[in-house]
Amino acid sequence: MRASQKACEKVDTSTRHEQITHKEQLKKQLKKQLKKQLKKTTNRTMNEKQEIIQKMLQMQKTFIAREQSSGIDQEEYYNPDSGGELDGYQAKYNELANRLVELAHEERGSQG
Repeated sequence: MRASQKACEKVDTSTRHEQITHKEQLKKQLKKQLKKQLKKTTNRTMNEKQEIIQKMLQMQKTFIAREQSSGIDQEEYYNPDSGGELDGYQAKYNELANRLVELAHEERGSQG
């Protein structure tokens, strides 16, 4: 084997090594960025879940207080007066509950 051929093989080997090293560095950087993004997403999800839970608890407290003070009959609950205290209550509560389930699935990486 001639010296020039050996020199070319050596250059090829070092170039491949540099390419592999560069790929490994890119993988590490990507992993780091993904972890950082996941942490931000998880924190945002946790905050949103806490806010939703607080809203739902407040809605429950208000409902229970109203029910204990003056009672709520089935007609009023299922067919509330427009603009009344219970108008939109069920829809809003269900919307919050469904969003909470969606967030839980997102957090676990599963589907609902």
